Amino acid sequence: MFTPQHNNLTVVGQIVLAVILTLLLAAAGAAQPSGSESSSKPWWKQEKIRFFWGQWQHQGNAGVSMEETMANLAQVGATVFASHTRGPVDFEQARLAHKYGIRYFKTLYVHILHEFAAEMKAPHAVDERGEWPGWYVPCPLNRLTYEQWFLKPMLEAARSGLVDGMHMDWEEYGGAGEAKICYCDECFAAFLRRKDLQVEEEVPKDQRYQWLQKRDLVDDYEQVFQERRTEMFADFARRIRQVKPDFIFSGYGYFMLDNPIRNGLHTPQAPFFVVDDRHYSEDHTRPWWESYKAHLQKLGFLRIAGSWDNSSFGGQPESDNSASQWMYDAAINNDGYWLWFEQELTPDTWRSFWIANRRIRATEAKVGQFLLDGKQDIHFVTAVEWSGSPELDRKIIQRTYHLDGEHLVHLHNVDTDRPMRLRLRFPRLRAESRWVVTDPMADLTYAHDGGKVIWTGQELRDGMGLSLEKRSELFVKLAPAESALPSQPAATIVCDETRPMPS
Repeated sequence: MFTPQHNNLTVVGQIVLAVILTLLLAAAGAAQPSGSESSSKPWWKQEKIRFFWGQWQHQGNAGVSMEETMANLAQVGATVFASHTRGPVDFEQARLAHKYGIRYFKTLYVHILHEFAAEMKAPHAVDERGEWPGWYVPCPLNRLTYEQWFLKPMLEAARSGLVDGMHMDWEEYGGAGEAKICYCDECFAAFLRRKDLQVEEEVPKDQRYQWLQKRDLVDDYEQVFQERRTEMFADFARRIRQVKPDFIFSGYGYFMLDNPIRNGLHTPQAPFFVVDDRHYSEDHTRPWWESYKAHLQKLGFLRIAGSWDNSSFGGQPESDNSASQWMYDAAINNDGYWLWFEQELTPDTWRSFWIANRRIRATEAKVGQFLLDGKQDIHFVTAVEWSGSPELDRKIIQRTYHLDGEHLVHLHNVDTDRPMRLRLRFPRLRAESRWVVTDPMADLTYAHDGGKVIWTGQELRDGMGLSLEKRSELFVKLAPAESALPSQPAATIVCDETRPMPS
């Protein structure tokens, strides 16, 4: 902070100086995305991520300026703007994103790598037949090529202070992409060194794969190759984060599955964002619950669930759910959502974004701390569907978030045709424990047995009756009675314990 060098400033001068400093600090803050200084948490832990990546050129073609697009994105809660340009970083675009409180990611496309490699005259990759694998594909472990293509521009981006991450599209458009396993001179020699293997004479390129096969070394070769790739990208990430410690890497498609690039670029302090395209096309119920979320979370990655405008706005007219419903479900039950688009963002699109963001914000305001910081658990409760139908039982999705001695149960009826009635049981609670059970979204306290609001662990083991509308969710929060108000709350709701059918 600026410190005056003299103490003889007049009172008026001190006031003027204070105003100037306030304005300067406000201007500096405007250059950074919102939330960057408001919390000790990293920005990706402060809210569900609204990841916006698509064909932005359609906005310009329709006469919409990039500034207006950024302003609209801010209105619908955008967290990340990923560019669609294939050239250098558009720093003016990045400034506009920051102006409106949005993080800016530069996108890197692998299908242009062959053009870059050809200009560099980079060493060719060698496939298992001893040939070039097509296009001008460089060796995937030639450091000079990848330092110039991958590392150098990202170091420049990180130094600018305007670029918050790199989003990677490894889809091989037109068949152009990276080589697979490479058997060039350097790769083969590196394998021999790592395994401390000696060869009496040089193995020709077109015989190296067969040489490995005869010695049962094919899997070992591929493992060493992938390890070296992970090490190379980990070194790139380390050098970039020396400049910007919270620089984020995200990837689409190819990065859903285990691969050396993802593993190298990920750290617990700056997790890799897996942008999942598996829901581009699915059945008419749009099953967000069928995902790799638990697996990716265990590995420490963040999963951004994705779909696209064609399946959300008319391309799949059989869908039972609106686009805003899917975006809400995807965000709340994952680390965020993403909707790819290949057209101008129309009023209908913006409306859907806004509705989804309103619902996400409302849920974050009530239970966001649990969703973002809680420890997930799918074994804490048992949800028993009332009719006993196995088909309906599969339509109840539940998970619990544990935080600071409290428990938030998130229930879904994912059936788009039928409401559900169920009994929610808590078999892991101590029988003598005492609890207050609430609906945090509605600010209601659940009562039972003539209005009692304190539940024993044994009573919760026996279960509480609940009903859900078709394709709906319900939050149930358990807090120890000692830390909650034990007096009769003003707003209560009696559990669904009616007996409409004769026994």
